[in-house]
This record gives sequence, structure tokens and C-alpha cells, in this order.
Amino acid sequence: MAKNHEKERIIFELFYEKIYKTAYFMTKDPHMSQDIAQESFIKAFKKIDTIKEPSKISAWLGTIATNTSLDYLRKRNRFNDIAVEEEHIDYITENNSRVSSVERLVELKYLKKTIQENMSLLRPEYKQILILKFEYGLKEKDISRLLGISEGTVKSRYHRAKQQLRVKLEEIVDFKGVEEL
Repeated sequence: MAKNHEKERIIFELFYEKIYKTAYFMTKDPHMSQDIAQESFIKAFKKIDTIKEPSKISAWLGTIATNTSLDYLRKRNRFNDIAVEEEHIDYITENNSRVSSVERLVELKYLKKTIQENMSLLRPEYKQILILKFEYGLKEKDISRLLGISEGTVKSRYHRAKQQLRVKLEEIVDFKGVEEL
């Protein structure tokens, strides 16, 4: 039994910050995020022996955290942000070959902030797919299996989330004007 407690302590210490951030990006509430992180680990430790591929524990914990966050949000009927890494918004500026690295970094930070702000308007199901895809690097097939939904549903939600974000961003930023920098 002591061996399991040590294993759980190590897992908790290694992944707490990432799980907390996942919950925070979904809820934007630090206290609720702490509760979600704690509950996520409790759920995970009850099923820890079911992990077939230990190398995927981060994604597995992330799925538990996003599902737990969704449960909390449904109960409280609140919707908020998630993180977007700069590499995931490069498509917006990939034609900017004339932009200096400093200008590009400033532009990417602005775009990241804008995307985060607009993600707060997405449905929780869309945010969940985006978190699992970008924050945890999962493929549609893996997301489908982890969430118990069809791969087509995952692709559909992902596509709709991207469409909604694109429309909102085009209203805010003149992407054609960015190329002229």
C-alpha cells in the first residue's frame, strides 16, 4: 500500500500544475480550478491501475481534468478561456516572411491573447476538444476513444470551433494588413 501512495505522490507532483492550468483555462476561477484538480486526481487514482500505456498518463489526466471541468461548468453554467500555444496560431502569420522576429513575436502574443479572449465564447464541448488536441497533443482518434464519442463528432466539433474562432478573429484583425508589415 505504501508503494501506491508513493506512486500517487509522484504523479501528483509531476502533473498537478498542468492539471490545474487545464482546469483554470476552462473555468477562469482559481478556487474552482483547485477543486477540479483535486477531484481529477482522486478520480485518476481510483482508476490508476487501468492505464495500459504509462507514457500517455499526461493525456489521460488531461482528459479527466477537462471532463471534470465540464461537469463543474455545467453545474454552474459558466464558460471561459483556454490556452493556445503560439505554434497553433502560426497559420495566421505563416506568410509574413518580411516581418522581423521581434515584430512576429509581438504579433503572435497579441493574436494569442485575442484567441484566448474569443475562446471564452465557445461552447464547453469545443473548448474540451481544443484543449485535448493542442494542450495535450492528442489525435482525433485518441480524443474519440477517451471521451467516448465518435471520431466524426470530434472532427465536427474541432472544425466548428475553428470556424467560429476564424470569424471572430477576422472581425477583430485585418489579416491581409498584417502581410504588409
